[in-house]
Amino acid sequence: MLSGGVFRQAMVTAKLLADNMSDSIENTFEQAGYHQVEYVNPCASGQTIGSSVRHRALVSKATGQSSFLAALLLVTLANFLLFLVVPAIRQAADADNRTKPFGTKLPELLQSTSTPDILLIGSSLTLEPAVRCDDDLSRRRTRFDQQYYITRINHYTKAEYLEYLLAEKGCLGSHIHNLGLSGSMMSDHCFVLEKILASGKCPRLVICAIAPRDFLDSSCPVDPAATAVRRQLDLLGPLLLPRQCGVAQECQRFWCQITSAFYQNLRDLKNYLATQLRTATPFRSTHCRNGELVYQPNYCSPPNTYKYLEIYRKSYGHPDKQVYKQQCQALSRMLLLSRTYAIPVVLVNMPLPEKTNNLLPEADSSSYLATITGTSRSCGATFWDLNTKGSYNDLADFEDASHLNGAGGKKFFAALVAKIVESPDLLARLKTKVPPKHHSW
Repeated sequence: MLSGGVFRQAMVTAKLLADNMSDSIENTFEQAGYHQVEYVNPCASGQTIGSSVRHRALVSKATGQSSFLAALLLVTLANFLLFLVVPAIRQAADADNRTKPFGTKLPELLQSTSTPDILLIGSSLTLEPAVRCDDDLSRRRTRFDQQYYITRINHYTKAEYLEYLLAEKGCLGSHIHNLGLSGSMMSDHCFVLEKILASGKCPRLVICAIAPRDFLDSSCPVDPAATAVRRQLDLLGPLLLPRQCGVAQECQRFWCQITSAFYQNLRDLKNYLATQLRTATPFRSTHCRNGELVYQPNYCSPPNTYKYLEIYRKSYGHPDKQVYKQQCQALSRMLLLSRTYAIPVVLVNMPLPEKTNNLLPEADSSSYLATITGTSRSCGATFWDLNTKGSYNDLADFEDASHLNGAGGKKFFAALVAKIVESPDLLARLKTKVPPKHHSW
């Protein structure tokens, strides 16, 4: 067993090497140059989308440049070494300190051959109730340990319980894709929809789940391109572009897959090293057995202790007016874009515990609701406020300071379907004669 001092010095050295590896490869990419991308949107014939946008494609302007070949060789070698090391690191690292590559949900949808009937976008507020309700519907034992949040909830893309409720109302076979991303801001919701529409996928309905944090989070950078979700999505580069024919485009996409995997592996390694530097403990600790961290599944629903309440207190304490302005502009941009494609958007104000709602000053809450109402009306969208006082119980319907549990999720989805049924145009748009998919319920 290494002594604490020797182990810490080893971690410092390894972290410096990881930082230098990242810097060296990024510098090599910069030398290799950038690639101009122009593509046509199949949904709007003849319309060119993003022709003036400069995308970092991580490929050389001239494929024969030695800098590009050097970058390719360097990344391939580094990724191979990380491939050997990172699996063990992931088992030994604390789950709370791992970078969660949940952004890969977007390119997976873009590269699929199907188009969802309903696209559900938003933050993690759409994920936890969907998982809890779907687990209950399919008679799966749901879990409440941190590993379950990371390996299942953050990557979840379904809403089977909502599909089930819609099928009961005649919307048979309506496929829903849940693209909720943890920590997503309004500008991130807009970015996600822009990429989906540009890929040629035109859902029949977009449901955008929002909350005041999506607009008023004081910890969010003013620049919408600098949010945590957007930075992760930007690493995926050409994977977010529509599929194109040709060897060059496929090589570019394959190259981006290699680099994306490299950055994810490198982030896992650097996060683990940073954790070890904070704790100054070797691989083997009291939490490990035979060098491997043992995760104990937790099937017991814990009481709501308002976890994350302090985060909301900080976010709502002193809202940044510039952040709020940028996020409101993103909302307008998203609604106008969807109107261009004749795709209806429903904005849903998500339920929150009363204790969390009370953290937001009355003036800011009124301004938020007035902005959403006015913007949706002017852009031809629909706004449903489901965060109504008295409809939910803080302790019985929420897991923490923001996320609905299974019971609260059933209330929410039932209220959402009731709103859809009350809207004849939306209901008619979703109804289809295609038989429903087989489910285990």
